[in-house]
Parts: sequence; structure tokens; C-alpha cells
Amino acid sequence: MAIRVRRETALVIGLGLAVCAANVVFGFVRLAKPQPDTLRVAAIVDETAMVNAWHARTLPELVAVADTYANAIGRAATHGARLVVTPEGGMGATAQLRSAILAPLVLESR
Repeated sequence: MAIRVRRETALVIGLGLAVCAANVVFGFVRLAKPQPDTLRVAAIVDETAMVNAWHARTLPELVAVADTYANAIGRAATHGARLVVTPEGGMGATAQLRSAILAPLVLESR
């Protein structure tokens, strides 16, 4: 487009460059401001626990999966994680067993 400089082409090129320049200026202004506190996030995937969760049929098997994730979350917390993400479907729970299965994940107030 730059080789075939016509008025319309020059306008399009100028508009594109203006958008890029505005983006760069916005980035510099944004990065010059003081940054808020950092939130450390951990993403935890345990493939063995996921397979065990899919095949678990008894309460002790399901609680063992929750224990695995609870231990991993505890390790992430000791490294500063304030938010932990686990895979969707990583722990199976029925309505009747939910409180027993999720008990290892409940943190006590200290």
C-alpha cells in the first residue's frame, strides 16, 4: 500500500500508525503508574488424582483425591499463592457426600 501512494491509501496508513502510536503511549502511561500489589496464583493439575477421581466410587477414594489437592494447595500457599485454581471436574462429589469430600479443603481461621 505504501508503494501505491494515493490519498486514500496514505489516510489508511496514517490511521493505522496513529492507532499503533496511541497504543504505545497508553502502554507507557499505564506502566509509569505505581502498580498494585501482586496476587500470586497457582494452577494445580494432578493427572493421577484426576484419573482417581473419575474412577472413584467410594467415599474414602473421593476423600483421598481431595486430600491430594489439599496437600498441593497447602504447598502452593507456603510459596505465597493466595488463589489456587484446580481443574473443573477434578474432584467428584454428590450432594450427600459433598461436605465429607470437601472437608480436607476447608481452611481453619488462624
